[in-house]
Amino acid sequence: MTLEKQQLNPENIRLSESKQVLLEKYLKKQPARKPEAKAAIPVSPSGEPIPLSFAQQQVWLHSQMAGDIPIYNEAITIYRLGPLDAKVFERCMVEILRRHEIWRTTFDTAGGFPIQIVQSAPHKFPLEMTDVRHLEESERDREARRLATQSAQRPFNLKKGPLLRAIVVRLGEEEYRVYMTFHLLVFDAVSAYRVFLPELSALYESFSAGKPSPLLEPTQQYFTLQFGQSGFYLVIYGALFLVVLLLLPQGVVPTLRARWTRFQATRSQQEEVAVSDTESPRRGEPRDTERKEGINL
Repeated sequence: MTLEKQQLNPENIRLSESKQVLLEKYLKKQPARKPEAKAAIPVSPSGEPIPLSFAQQQVWLHSQMAGDIPIYNEAITIYRLGPLDAKVFERCMVEILRRHEIWRTTFDTAGGFPIQIVQSAPHKFPLEMTDVRHLEESERDREARRLATQSAQRPFNLKKGPLLRAIVVRLGEEEYRVYMTFHLLVFDAVSAYRVFLPELSALYESFSAGKPSPLLEPTQQYFTLQFGQSGFYLVIYGALFLVVLLLLPQGVVPTLRARWTRFQATRSQQEEVAVSDTESPRRGEPRDTERKEGINL
């Protein structure tokens, strides 16, 4: 025996005369449905205190516990084979900071709670230049890595900012490395590889050719999404963090310092990014603890 599936068809549905009359009256009263408009995302108040997101509160708390130990400093290395115009690079950084509020944000406390404040867009970006061409070729790489490690281990001033910095090391006539260090409160791997590096590449190419920025203005900032969080939970989390700080044993920070020293010996603090018109000069070398990505300027 086989069963045939009967298709649902309005013509196959028979209503009584009274129900049919009621249905027709109901349909006549219903206006045509329009697509619902999405609620407008509030714009972050410039220069005013802003509460931290849940993730930021955790990072901020751990940073306070660690003191001057840079447990949330992250770094990437940008390789450049070819000429590097420092003024163009600085202009790119200024434009990127203008476009993204979170990367020019500082952190403080108000009433015992952590807050973040968006600073005005800078007119210049400090860029430390170092030339190691006077050294033997076998020593240049070692010195460049020493400078990069020194920069990555230097703590940030969360209240003063900025929370990202860059040093440029020249190893050859047309061989450069840009060592970027940033704090995890404002940066992460996703924003670095999907936003920062692609924008830097596009801006450098355009500015080097004397062209304006090819990038569209951002439609959202980090804070526009953050403002959708409930203020009630922000207060609860903030109070919880304060209680943890008050109950924190005095021996925690020395313990963290000892762990950080051992951690440095087993993990590199840098992720390397090849930024050049050709292959990375380090391709083929063993790097067990480092990840390498490629991007062209």
